[in-house]
Amino acid sequence: MDLGSEGGYTMRRKGYYRKKDLLYKELDFSEEKISEYWKEVKDWFWEDLRENNPWLLKKMIEEVLESRVRIKIGVGRYEREKERKGYRNGYYRRNLET
Repeated sequence: MDLGSEGGYTMRRKGYYRKKDLLYKELDFSEEKISEYWKEVKDWFWEDLRENNPWLLKKMIEEVLESRVRIKIGVGRYEREKERKGYRNGYYRRNLET
């Protein structure tokens, strides 16, 4: 149902406009709305990780921990440098229940 026309845009529903068969939504960039949208995005992200991709969450945690060790010592695994800040003891991979 067309509600009117404004400068080439046809108003379809409240807040939505159509031009050349593309549907545009009128955006609200107020600080309150942006904060609300960002909270939704974060919620969706963590919900998706928990429900659909537990292996991805596991991999992300492992990579963060590995990078922390690399930063702390100053070298990666199997690398030798004179500027080395410490030593890496051996370890084996364990399963992480998520």
